[in-house]
Amino acid sequence: MERYEFAELYYFRDNVCMHCTNAQELQVLFPPLKKFFPDIEFEDAKLPSGETYWMMGLRQNWDGHEGEALWWLLRQLCARGWEPLTPNTTHSANVAYVFKRRVEG
Repeated sequence: MERYEFAELYYFRDNVCMHCTNAQELQVLFPPLKKFFPDIEFEDAKLPSGETYWMMGLRQNWDGHEGEALWWLLRQLCARGWEPLTPNTTHSANVAYVFKRRVEG
């Protein structure tokens, strides 16, 4: 039986957010944004087990660069083997991108 991981990357109230079934991806992808946006802060949400399933990059003032942060994350997901599916235009955010990645084993 094939197994997949799921990720959704989107804007929410002018912040860059991501849901992911692989908590390690969140920990790998978001911290490097500090190189480009040193004042970025992160907020996350955890399951009762303690596993992170959602992360948001918060900035007081993106100065119009939130699109660049989103694009950088999109590029990273594709480079890490995530398959982009159709953009989710029904999401409450401005735009959302949905990905899947096949799990070996």
